[in-house]
Order: sequence, then C-alpha cells, then structure tokens
Amino acid sequence: MTNAQIKKTGYHNLISTSEGKMIDTVAPDKVGPILSIKPLTECSAGELIRLANGAWAIVANDAGARRIFVISGDDAPLTFVLPEDSTEACLSYGTGFRVASLHASFVGMHTYGQEGFDPIGKLIVSRPFEHDGRTSRYFAASAGQPRFLDLDNFHAVSEPRGHRALFSEWEVSVNWPGQQEMVALIKSPSPLKRAS
Repeated sequence: MTNAQIKKTGYHNLISTSEGKMIDTVAPDKVGPILSIKPLTECSAGELIRLANGAWAIVANDAGARRIFVISGDDAPLTFVLPEDSTEACLSYGTGFRVASLHASFVGMHTYGQEGFDPIGKLIVSRPFEHDGRTSRYFAASAGQPRFLDLDNFHAVSEPRGHRALFSEWEVSVNWPGQQEMVALIKSPSPLKRAS
C-alpha cells in the first residue's frame, strides 16, 4: 500500500468515526430522557441541558470548575466557567444522547500546526500522530480563544493534536418516548447565522 493510499484510508476512517456517540448511557428499557429542573451548580459533566434563555448546552469539567459549552442558541457557540455562587437553574436532559455529523458538511482535513484551522462550532474528529492512537471527537467554542470539549469524557482540553476532520453541521439525538429510533433534538446553527 502506498503512502497516498494509507493517508486516504486514514482520512476515510476519521470521517466514518464522526457518526459515533457523544455518550449513550440510556439503558435499553428506558424510553426518553429523564427531565429534571435543577440548579446549574448541581449539574454533572456530560449532562445535556437547556438554559433559562432557551439555549442548549453541555456541562464539562475544567480543572475543578464547571464549564458550560453552549452549542445552540442566539450566542452559540460559546463557553464560560460557571461561577460557584451561580443561582441559575436549567432543564436537564441527562446524559443519554449522541451526536452525528452530516457528511455533506465535511469541511476538510487539517493537521495540527497547519494554518487556516477554524474549529469554532464544528464537530472535530481527531486522531493522534501515533499509529495506535485512539480516534476522539471534540466540539470547539469561543471564550476569547477556542476551547475544546472532549466528547468522550466531557473535559475541557487543549487543542487536539494529530490529524483532524472537521464537520460544520451535526445533530444531537435522544431516545424519545414512543419512537423506536433516536430523534434529532438539536441541529447545529446554520453557517450563515454564525457568520452574522
């Protein structure tokens, strides 16, 4: 196999992995997310939540603090550290959800250190330079500079190294009562809206 064929195979693998799950902890006998109203300070990393302004967000750990990644809404995508004395509440949809990219929205391949990498608001599928490295998925939001949410363990992390496939459109799905398949609950903001 030539180097070009190996590289092409690697890119294809990154693209197909983008359909994986953010997390899917829904037991087979459950139907639909368990909704609860709770203070933001009581939310755990990996919870999908609806903020008071209607925006959708994911809770993450960030060096002992709680970081909120807003993935859909008027100000999305953005991220902020939740103040310890916050009194805001949210509607929690729990941790049973998954994300899938829309392959038609494939932006391209980027390698760590390459110019022109614009991750904000995109689903990033990344594989380290090492041959035995694990493929991971990330979401990037702005906090003055890009911050990355690791969608496997819900930690805020530094920019992923290695080869990265970017998708500008994605959707978050949940198990909904009466539905046999997962139902799309959130779709990525349109590129036109993000640009305005």
